[in-house]
Amino acid sequence: MPSAAPDPSPALAAIPPIDLHVEERGAGRPVVLVHGWSFSSAAMAPLAEALATSSRVLSIDLRGHGRSPAPSTGYDVQTAAQDVARVLDRAGLEGALLVGWSWGAEVALAAAAQLRSRLAGLALLSATPRFCTAAAAPGQADEDGWPHGTPEANVRALSRRLARDPAGTRRLFAEGMFAAGEPRPAALEALLAGPLELHAARATLDALAAADLRADAQRLAGLSGLAVLLVHGESDPVVPPAASAWLARAIPGARRHELAGLGHAPHLSRPDLVAPLLQSFLASLPRLA
Repeated sequence: MPSAAPDPSPALAAIPPIDLHVEERGAGRPVVLVHGWSFSSAAMAPLAEALATSSRVLSIDLRGHGRSPAPSTGYDVQTAAQDVARVLDRAGLEGALLVGWSWGAEVALAAAAQLRSRLAGLALLSATPRFCTAAAAPGQADEDGWPHGTPEANVRALSRRLARDPAGTRRLFAEGMFAAGEPRPAALEALLAGPLELHAARATLDALAAADLRADAQRLAGLSGLAVLLVHGESDPVVPPAASAWLARAIPGARRHELAGLGHAPHLSRPDLVAPLLQSFLASLPRLA
């Protein structure tokens, strides 16, 4: 039997659990897809469609996104990770591949340790352990800072713009995810037409600015047998490729692919490149009992 997840902190335990909306298709090894900020499971649809030909694919709507409930609390990364862990626990998944994109990659990274007994692999798309930059404190070495991100002031400004013009701000963010000359996915308009819960989107931005998962990433080194794949667009304008390069160095044995000419959502602009990487990674995982 899988070992139980660690007991949550008192602060997390005080946040009522919720049941996330999950779309399921296909059969075979379970694959769980976790989307990015302000979108829904629809943002992972190109991968879900490709992977469902040989896998049981569960696409999650995170708390406050898509068709999941949008309570007033619980938008920090650790609570989001517990929400995801609860999906895998309730479904009784074993030998699963957990795939996260952007904010979903941070959530997946935070969830990996508590889900270790249920996971065979972890795939992180456009991932960073820390979205915002940080300077090393006085007396610390330069490497204790974090240069591979965006200033926290930029995230705060995005949150203020979001409050004034939710739909327009999300559109600008979505259109800015792609590199110059990169194909714009036909699905983008459908994504932008989806629901946006303003309080949830702003609270998740606060969580994005606060999260620092470098220690979580380094703990993965102690999780023997967990295979890790990193995929990043070479021209990502949202998360610098250097962030996932750091993850590749921090996690022994991690495989990393940097895709030339692609931006922050390579699975949307070029699913024909990203889906085969995930399918090959799936094929390399130990067989299910």
